[in-house]
Amino acid sequence: GGGEAAAAVEVAAAEVGQHDAAEVGQYDARLVAFAARTRLLLSPPATRRASRRRERSRASLLALSFARCASNCSGRGSCVRVADSTGGAAYCLCAPGWAGDACDVRDPSPCNAPDGGRVLSRCAGHCDEDVNRCVCGEGSAFPRRPMRGCQYEGVEKERAWLTPAWGSFVRGPKAAFWSGGGGGQPGWCDAEPGRGPRPPRHCACYDGANGGSLCTPTRPFCVNQCGGAGRGECRDGYCVCARDLAGADCSVPSGGGEGGAAAAGVAAAAAAVAEAGSTAADSAPGGAAAGGRSSPRVYVYEVPPRYNSLLLARRLVHDACALRTYEGKGAQQDAPAWTSNLYGAEVALHEALLASPHRTHAPEEADYFFVPVYVGCFVSEFNRPYPTHWLCDGCHRKGGKADLASLRAHLSGRR
Repeated sequence: GGGEAAAAVEVAAAEVGQHDAAEVGQYDARLVAFAARTRLLLSPPATRRASRRRERSRASLLALSFARCASNCSGRGSCVRVADSTGGAAYCLCAPGWAGDACDVRDPSPCNAPDGGRVLSRCAGHCDEDVNRCVCGEGSAFPRRPMRGCQYEGVEKERAWLTPAWGSFVRGPKAAFWSGGGGGQPGWCDAEPGRGPRPPRHCACYDGANGGSLCTPTRPFCVNQCGGAGRGECRDGYCVCARDLAGADCSVPSGGGEGGAAAAGVAAAAAAVAEAGSTAADSAPGGAAAGGRSSPRVYVYEVPPRYNSLLLARRLVHDACALRTYEGKGAQQDAPAWTSNLYGAEVALHEALLASPHRTHAPEEADYFFVPVYVGCFVSEFNRPYPTHWLCDGCHRKGGKADLASLRAHLSGRR
């Protein structure tokens, strides 16, 4: 009847009204988008570049959320996630002694050459093969006490040990190093610092130990000291980072795990960096970009540690390739003593760029790129060789540093 027809007309009218409203809404959205594009086209070039950077950052952050490190680096390294315009990637920075995509391949650095060659790292005690450091070993009162540059009489009868050494090694009977040093004197590995008689022989210390008090541990040198408390721990010259951080100085957000929450965490951290930089102009008077960001911007690559921090961890002399040491006593034990080693200049540049306001974590924002490879340190350490960083036994003539003529002859003979 008439009532049903009226109801049908009302329903049809409502549908027409909803359709019209949807059309108006779509028109309004298109109008807003058109207005935004128009404003962008009429805006200064710096603003347009910033908008493009923001769009690239959003795309790369989406890819970053899916980036994973193999086996979470097996708990033997830190995971670095990198977002760029082509997508996201993740890779492991392995701790000394480990290598491989998942830090699951042993990468030892022994102290002694198989044939007993005359390397400076030669060890008559126990070798920590992660960082080729000679220590007293188990059975000693101080098993981690350095035993660098010491050898007991008859060591060549117990292990491969060519004599004489080209370096100056402290020699003495075995009892001078392990208990019962004679005449009531304790051995080097058993003597208490500051108590009782001093041992008859003294071994050399590594960086991070005070030679004036039986190699009592002090602060070792690390890149930017790992950022300080809460970010990382400086251990034997390399940084052990907190769970959510990575990098040579623990300044790169990593997310700290393999789950989605971890990836979301690093994506959020990187997004904050990208968003902060995306509103900044490329440059402004005085060298500062709009929004307070410094210009130009520099992206610092995180390369495998063998190219930088591993060289610091395995060095045998405390001031080799380093800017500073920490060998003070008492209230001065944390005060740095600056070195004059020229090979520390490349480490200084690395530290400065990592801590610089010009640094960016977003590659697409960078004007310059820095690859931190310690070439000078790598070359100089051939004068303080260890088995994995050594050319030939005969290259060290007359107990001195590497002789270039002998080195050239050696290399020619290998061709």
